[in-house]
Amino acid sequence: MAFRAAVYGPPGWRFTLEPVRHGRPPWAPGGEAWAIVTAWNPAGQPQAEAENRAASAELDRALRALGRPARPVVNGSAPWEEEARLISGLDLTGAAALGRRFRQRAVLWGRGGRVALVWLEGGIVRTERSWVRRSGTPD
Repeated sequence: MAFRAAVYGPPGWRFTLEPVRHGRPPWAPGGEAWAIVTAWNPAGQPQAEAENRAASAELDRALRALGRPARPVVNGSAPWEEEARLISGLDLTGAAALGRRFRQRAVLWGRGGRVALVWLEGGIVRTERSWVRRSGTPD
């Protein structure tokens, strides 16, 4: 599935999901929790750019209301790139709630270099555990 094969993260430190340990990303010092959530293309259905940008602005407002620091990142690569947010210190429940609020099929949630692809379909949270591996693809 595309989620498992995608490249995620900020420019300069994009990563893939891997079955073996490779290290810790620079945004998770000391094993800090983090999440990557997008508001683009709800339910995996392509939307017009204006709709995606409006949804992303709503996600930013929700994060400010939660008092969560976040920075822009990118999920995927051309032709399917989506703006997303890397959110520091968010727990798994909070990441899943944001993903559901923005009708996402999945979000990423990690602690240090350990990451879970968190499936949100069908009202049940299901996780697939992996590790981050810095991507060799251009940012």
